[in-house]
Amino acid sequence: MPMKLARVLIFVGAMAAVVVVVLIFSARGFSRLIDSQLIRDKMSSTWAKTTDGSLTIGKITLFWFPRPNVVIENAEISFGDRAQGSIQTATIYPSVVYLLTGRWIARRALLRAAKIRIRLPESWDEPFDLEELEKQIQSALVRITRDLPVSRIDVSDGSVEIRIGDKPPVILEDVAGQTAASGAELRFE
Repeated sequence: MPMKLARVLIFVGAMAAVVVVVLIFSARGFSRLIDSQLIRDKMSSTWAKTTDGSLTIGKITLFWFPRPNVVIENAEISFGDRAQGSIQTATIYPSVVYLLTGRWIARRALLRAAKIRIRLPESWDEPFDLEELEKQIQSALVRITRDLPVSRIDVSDGSVEIRIGDKPPVILEDVAGQTAASGAELRFE
């Protein structure tokens, strides 16, 4: 009887080793697939369809340990000449529970060194309405939080440059921000 038990243990150990090796190689292969040009082009085309802008992504890396996350490096967003943005590093943490069920739901996104450049016209057809600008920014942020399934977005070490015509820009540095919960609870002032 002990001989049969030893064979069973050897068989179970070999099968476990095979499963671990397959998981490691599939994780490495999946990481390479995520950073492929096809995925980056698909993300850019989806962004162009849902917004009136363009998206360029430098590199995408998938990490499994200690907690699954996706790191997007050197992303640039452009809305023509009126607004551009860049993010040095965006780290997205998906919900592990939803990953196990095969769904992608991001719980948190951390944006590091986000830079926004806005160009406003020097003259306006109508008087400048700060409340209207606030409403436009709030509706854009609500749309972003609604369209992106992210519960929380943190921004650190950001900067904003606002230029009116050919005048010197107004620059805000070391900008930090956080959105949480749903777009309906989002506030902007």
